[in-house]
Amino acid sequence: STADVPRAPRVEPLPCGGSRARRAGGGGARGAGDGRVSAGSLRLATPDPMLIDGKAIAAEVRSEVADGARQFERAHGRPPGLRVVLLGDNPASQSYVRAKKKAAAEVGIDAETLLHPASMSQDDLLALLGELNADPAVDGILVQLPLPDGIDEAAIIHAIDPAKDVDGFHPENVGKLV
Repeated sequence: STADVPRAPRVEPLPCGGSRARRAGGGGARGAGDGRVSAGSLRLATPDPMLIDGKAIAAEVRSEVADGARQFERAHGRPPGLRVVLLGDNPASQSYVRAKKKAAAEVGIDAETLLHPASMSQDDLLALLGELNADPAVDGILVQLPLPDGIDEAAIIHAIDPAKDVDGFHPENVGKLV
């Protein structure tokens, strides 16, 4: 119901007033009392603060994704396929990728990490992305950033099929968000 949806904040003018507001930096308008309101004299009037339960929301999102993965599997005879490409041995990147693989498994997504040395060439990485783009069993591709020195991240992002771009970094996908 619409009663459960938080309302957008309203903008209300504060009273424009005398010298006290201006001295305190309150943004009172020049010519106080003339009805004009400066940007500094606006405040947001919001409904009561809303407490959100992040764990409950995350559980709901995971449940919805699991439902979608089951529907996908019924329709296609296989779970959705995610391939994560990781170059090098950055500990933060490795930790992130492990967490994503675990989360994917929990919701029924077939996630596989393709680990390559930091010395992998850009041409070899582009060739790998071409293979993943063409593979009908791969529905999503995530290239873990940052990439090693010498590899052009923009060229790599552009090489991912926009329909398989999990991060949404491909310019076509960024354009859809704007």
